[in-house]
Amino acid sequence: MKIKITGEMTIPALRQAIFEQTQQMEDRFAVRYVRDITIYVTPTNGFGDEVLCRDPLGTEIKTLHSGGPYRSAARDYEI
Repeated sequence: MKIKITGEMTIPALRQAIFEQTQQMEDRFAVRYVRDITIYVTPTNGFGDEVLCRDPLGTEIKTLHSGGPYRSAARDYEI
């Protein structure tokens, strides 16, 4: 399933749009699990101009990797 969100927006607005679409998947289509997602974003400067993400050494960063959400020790030990 593809989720497409168009238009320039702030990161909080993007977060909300993604939340709303996943909520709709859950409510309308009874989706309870997903696997291996890829999200493509085009960072901008707020005026529509594309910007590059760089690390402190100036190297361009094109991909961020994640193994999923942070798991707290409290959840693991049911505290």
